[in-house]
Formats: sequence, C-alpha cells, structure tokens
Amino acid sequence: MLDAPQAPAPDVATLADLEVFDPDGDEIRLGDLWNGQRVVLVFVPQFGSAGAREHAGLVKEKLTDIRRLGAEVYLIGNGPTEALLAYETELKPGCEVYADSELKAYAAAGMLRKAGSNWALKAMGQRVRSVLQGAQGDLWQLGGVLAIAPPGRAVFHKPCQTPAEAPDLESARLALKNSGWSHLSI
Repeated sequence: MLDAPQAPAPDVATLADLEVFDPDGDEIRLGDLWNGQRVVLVFVPQFGSAGAREHAGLVKEKLTDIRRLGAEVYLIGNGPTEALLAYETELKPGCEVYADSELKAYAAAGMLRKAGSNWALKAMGQRVRSVLQGAQGDLWQLGGVLAIAPPGRAVFHKPCQTPAEAPDLESARLALKNSGWSHLSI
C-alpha cells in the first residue's frame, strides 16, 4: 500500500535509470540496487545535518528487522562524495550509503524540497546549527523513504513533510512484508 496521498507514487523505472555515487566517487545505477530483491531506500537530508544523523540512527535500529525479510537498506544523501565519506565513516549506519549531489534521484523518488517549511524558528535553528557543524548539500532538501519489491514495484512511499519528521521505516518494513513476494520462494 502506498502512503502519502499528497505525493504521487514514483516511477520506479525512471528512478532505476538514474545514477548516484558511491564513497569512491564511482557512478552506480540505482536500479542495480534492487534488481530482483526488496529494498528500502532512505533519503536523508544534507550530509552532516542533524536530520541525516537521525536517519542513520533509525536505520541502525531497524536494519536487522528489514533484513530478516530478505530486503536491503540503502541510504541516499545529498552533498558531495567527500561529505558522504565523512558521514559513513562517522556514523557507520551498517548499510551502503550513496550521494545524489544533483538531487535527480530525490526528485524522481518524489522527495520534497521545501524552503518555506524551514522558516519556523526551531527548524531554522537546526539548519543553521547543521551548517555550522559542517553539513553539506541542499539546505532545503527533505528526506523520506521508498520501499521497492520485485519486479520493481513501489510498495511504500512517504516523503518527509518537515525537517523534523523521521522516515517511517516500520511502515516500509510492513509494506515489504505484505508485498506478496518472498526471498524464500527462490
């Protein structure tokens, strides 16, 4: 079941043909990440931000439960490859991390970019702290989650609506569990 009626389900085929960068700066075709398997793509705000750090912590908490379903989790952040490497080294999320410095995957996945939503005093304070602490990437980009099941079908899609909103990994896990596909049936 797709969540977030305010955001249309992403075109997974279009998303599959986009490329992101690994920590070595090599291009990786997104569709190769889910070719024949279940995945949860967690889009994080700018690398080094408080939100991106929180997303990594949530992934660590849910990683085992998601992998029990035969699924893999990938973090996709915005910012340069150097920031990706620092993020991965410092936070050790337990899964692969990729950079989408041009935000093409974010757009194709239906993630939101909301400058206006960030002007609330608390949110603006968090953004300023993040920049002062070395966050790199698009200041206004929000995160979210997209779960994909074979044969390349979006089964859960929920862009974050505010900078303080965390990705709903439990709902993504449940959507994968109920997707009607099992890694045990191979």
